Amino acid sequence: MQKTGWILITVGILTVIVVSTVLIVKKTSNKPNKPDCPYCPGSTSKLGELCTKSEVHSYTKYAVSTDSNVCANAGKEILDEDGNAVDAAIAVLLCMGVTIPESMGLGGGSMIIIYNKTSDYARFVNAREMAPAAAYRDMYNSTKSDAQYSSSALGLQAIGVPGELAGYWHMYRNYGSGNISWERLFKDAINFAENGFTVGNHLEEAMSQRRNFIMEHEHLKNVYVNPKTEDLYKHGEIFRQPQLAETLRNLSLAQDPHQYFYEEIAAKILYDLYEQNDFPNQKPILTAKDFASYEIIEEEAYSFDIKDGIKLHTNKLPGSGAVLSFILRIMLHPKFHHLYPNAKNDYNEAVLFYHRLMEAYKFAYSRRMYLGDDRFDNCTNVLSQLTSKDYIDKIVEKINDATTYPSKSGFYDVDSFQELDHGTAHVSVLDKHGNAVAASTTVNLYFGSKVISPSTGLILNDQMDDFNTGKTNAFDLPPAFANTVAAGKRPLSSMSPSVFVDETGPRLIIGASGGSKITTAVALVSLRNLWMNDDIKLAIDSARVHHQLFPTNVENEACFPTNILDSLKEKNHQIKQIEDGDRGAIVMAISRLKNGTIRANSDWRKGGTIAGV
Repeated sequence: MQKTGWILITVGILTVIVVSTVLIVKKTSNKPNKPDCPYCPGSTSKLGELCTKSEVHSYTKYAVSTDSNVCANAGKEILDEDGNAVDAAIAVLLCMGVTIPESMGLGGGSMIIIYNKTSDYARFVNAREMAPAAAYRDMYNSTKSDAQYSSSALGLQAIGVPGELAGYWHMYRNYGSGNISWERLFKDAINFAENGFTVGNHLEEAMSQRRNFIMEHEHLKNVYVNPKTEDLYKHGEIFRQPQLAETLRNLSLAQDPHQYFYEEIAAKILYDLYEQNDFPNQKPILTAKDFASYEIIEEEAYSFDIKDGIKLHTNKLPGSGAVLSFILRIMLHPKFHHLYPNAKNDYNEAVLFYHRLMEAYKFAYSRRMYLGDDRFDNCTNVLSQLTSKDYIDKIVEKINDATTYPSKSGFYDVDSFQELDHGTAHVSVLDKHGNAVAASTTVNLYFGSKVISPSTGLILNDQMDDFNTGKTNAFDLPPAFANTVAAGKRPLSSMSPSVFVDETGPRLIIGASGGSKITTAVALVSLRNLWMNDDIKLAIDSARVHHQLFPTNVENEACFPTNILDSLKEKNHQIKQIEDGDRGAIVMAISRLKNGTIRANSDWRKGGTIAGV
């Protein structure tokens, strides 16, 4: 009996230990997983440098950086054949539209900076999508509150008039070298669409994240489900798009590609929308007149002397170039800039750098709330603030090194909220003459509106979701008046394609994908490369933090140093790790050193490619 009692006691103790262990493990598992972070061997830096396996190369003549895993060589071949940066960028963008259809394509739109070294000018080509004539301010007020199911994001009424093809043709006619035929630019795109390419990690993940949408919609299912496996295409399988190949071939041979797309292809798209769509309960609002009225807007780039003889050329509204410039000028203010030489090796100054950076982000996004398409919205006062030295001085004096403040406190001068965008892809090109192109392009959310035109193979954008839809947001803030829906209007975008130059020519050609995180990522990588002397790979590789005012927290990548995050908490920042599956922003950049060496890198977070000579 005594022996039995001891056995029961022992079993009881073991049970308690096992249960406690399970509970501890379960509790611990609720915390975000910290991956094996590839910190740089022997680094003493306090800024969280990572050394990943992404390619970086040095070149002497020209380079291409893209977030597609197969398209950089399409641009290099054009440069080999004496094409210029514009020719190469178009070839890469056409290729990307085939190989990363989840992010971009001819059913979307783009924003492009073209820099000519000989003339030292930069132009902004606005090929952003346009709201149809039937669009109006409150058209989405009665739709579902779940953002991804709203009719502004899903289905026939989410689609803006695509601008992508118009942008390519405009660039080719006005800024191409004249050495490369229009048909030649389509070679790689047609080849990959017709003969297929190997599915990479990003496309596989995007399809997996949108599995329900693909499986529920017949026309998407016909394209993205492998008939051999009756499941979504997987990494390593060959993916073909024969209908898209036919569309591309016809465009490559057209005498007037703009007319062909906005009349012939538009007619096919409209037939599909009205007669054979997967959304029987929705009515399309796009018309032939909408397509026929689409025009490119070209103007001088937004150009500003930043610091140390470096000038920024970036996009105007409805892009976020002014927001990018504002962040940089706060961080490079004489009161702040002195700490940079020490921030890598002094822990306290590293914390101060990131605290000030978060404050710069918050003030920048508070001003972004009042921006939109300035052909419709009066943004003059806000743009004046973003470019005013006196206003920047005021913000710098206002930043408190000891603490941050609640987003809704009034400290950041905001009483409304702005819808934020998603998705995107980017290519950076530098040619042998010193000309540069930074091109950002998107269909918005993965696979855009989830509407595919079966007769053309084109995924159609959901760019209408980038407008303010008129609803109070989750933080009980009313929507900003700017960026509301209106016929013919183009929605605000975080895209920030940029070319930094000095007296010797381009120093950094940069842009990113990643929705609302684009502008902050471009700002941080630019700061680290141009003013903190990081090699472009190190600047892109290293872990990042992001803040957009709402939501009210600092978002950190998993490998960002926890000790700095703890110190930011002591300054009253709320911290939230970016969720698994969110890659953050993907930066593509080409850096040119003062000795003329060209360095190119594509962000390891998406697995893009570089090429050059």
